[in-house]
Amino acid sequence: MKSETDMILLIPQGFEQHLFRQDEASLQIQIDAINGMTAGLINGYASQIIGDFNRELRLESGGNAIAKSTLKNINTNYSFCIMPN
Repeated sequence: MKSETDMILLIPQGFEQHLFRQDEASLQIQIDAINGMTAGLINGYASQIIGDFNRELRLESGGNAIAKSTLKNINTNYSFCIMPN
């Protein structure tokens, strides 16, 4: 059965408040990496969009930023990632 979701963008509650009060906020991107090429393209597009938003925000506000970090399934243990339908 094919999954209909390739990417989930999680914007936590209070994102805007953190961004403007603490000059930093986090987003979480979850990408289905079963198809590596598709996952790479999605990651590239999403990173570019978020990066552009971040640059615009820094120019307008003088310093606010979205924090960036990357977490991967290092052991390639998909049982942690796959949920049955």
